[in-house]
Amino acid sequence: MGRKILIVLDGAHLNLKELPAIEHGDLNGEDEVLLLGVLLRREVVRVPSDIIPEAAQEESKMLEATKDLHLLAEDLRRDRGCAFTTHVVIGDPVVQAVAFARQNKVDSILVGMKEPGGLGRLFSKGMAQRIAAKTHIAVKALEEPAQS
Repeated sequence: MGRKILIVLDGAHLNLKELPAIEHGDLNGEDEVLLLGVLLRREVVRVPSDIIPEAAQEESKMLEATKDLHLLAEDLRRDRGCAFTTHVVIGDPVVQAVAFARQNKVDSILVGMKEPGGLGRLFSKGMAQRIAAKTHIAVKALEEPAQS
């Protein structure tokens, strides 16, 4: 029987064809993988609410993120042979990841978060450390793919 693994991604990674590097030892065909897309509120609400209601902005961004995450899951399913399910939430990534991991009784958490301005690797490691501080579940930061 495989493990249950949570991969936490931010909005910047949801429309990518390539995730931060997931090493072959991180996943195998028997694993159940939950992809959790976390949208920060500032990424979702960008237009004054008197022009477009906040709820409509959230719904639109959630639909877009869900579609992108499903496409990413399909690519990963083909490449890795794992069963992937997708979930999108809005809020603080640490709070959302820890709550989701506990609720779904995952065995480990892989964190692929990206900080605007090229600090992706540092932010990913910092986010993984912040998540690890709030749970007993094993947490690993995913590395950004090397730019060629």
